[in-house]
Amino acid sequence: MKIDLHIHSIASGHALNTVDEISAYAEKCGMTHIAITDHGPAMEGAPHGGYFEVSDMVSPKRNDLKIYMGIEANILDLEGTIDLHDPYYSMQKIISAGIHEKTGFLGNSLQDNTEALLAVIKKKKCQIITHPWRECFPVDMETVTKAAIANGVLLELNDRVFRYPTVPMIKAYKKMIDIIKKAGGFFIVGSDSHVKENIGNDSHIMALKDELGLTFENVINNYANELEEIFDEKQNNTISSTDRS
Repeated sequence: MKIDLHIHSIASGHALNTVDEISAYAEKCGMTHIAITDHGPAMEGAPHGGYFEVSDMVSPKRNDLKIYMGIEANILDLEGTIDLHDPYYSMQKIISAGIHEKTGFLGNSLQDNTEALLAVIKKKKCQIITHPWRECFPVDMETVTKAAIANGVLLELNDRVFRYPTVPMIKAYKKMIDIIKKAGGFFIVGSDSHVKENIGNDSHIMALKDELGLTFENVINNYANELEEIFDEKQNNTISSTDRS
């Protein structure tokens, strides 16, 4: 995988490498595009809002490597509140969002989790929903996938989540892939790397490729031009300019 838009730096509080170390390693490995998307302020140990002010100060290129600075925002409640607001919100090249432990997320059922993701998707608060289905936060994947397609939001296949696959997880993501394939849409693959050696890693997903029904024509990582069309504009119409609560 030469494009990886889900990488954490030491700023996330539980990752081990700096932005410079990540960029140097990715360049050495022949990556073409990376995104450093540190956790939002609600996560235990994550940076305060002001950290994200430096997004415009990081060089967008390191020789042939394109670098996007962004955030993996935390979804906090059933209304789709995320934990980064202007002016820092608008500075991010990539805004992904997911439900995480240790953030005070106010939901405790499949219905609640689904409602929270739908709120974020329909309000277009992010370009990517990270690991939409997890054992600790299951969702109605059919409903979430159809909403994501309708609103131009990418759903992620997350390699870190697939380190410990279960039957319900595989079924959920197979459903996601089937629906997106039938619609002729895209999903995105992310390593969720917390150490530089895992940048670009999709080995856990590939080990389940056949069970997931995974083929490559719907993986947007394989289409650099299409991906750049989504992420290269600083003010991207995928992200709503209002209602960022």
